[in-house]
This record gives sequence, structure tokens and C-alpha cells, in this order.
Amino acid sequence: MPARQAATIIVDGVEAGRPRIMVGRDAQVADLVVRLFPRLSPKLTVLFERRLFGKA
Repeated sequence: MPARQAATIIVDGVEAGRPRIMVGRDAQVADLVVRLFPRLSPKLTVLFERRLFGKA
């Protein structure tokens, strides 16, 4: 996403007083995972990153 578009989303969210401002689909998915599985989300994040980027 272009920086200008992300900035517009952030500024609009702040002006609207939104408690959460999601920039991009990946942020929405990450927020959903944390809300649904708060205790499991760190492990899920590591597993996802390993699948995406390979083992470190």
C-alpha cells in the first residue's frame, strides 16, 4: 500500500476517534487472531512467519 494511502487511513481514523486503526488486510487478520486466540497468538505468529520466511 502506498504511504499516502496508509497515512490517509491513519489520519481519518484518528479524526474519527477510532480506538483501533487497521492499515492493510494483514493488520486486520493479525488483530482478529489476537482477539480470538490471545494466549495462542504469539505461537501462531511464529509458525506463520516460519512458513512465510523459512526457519531463522
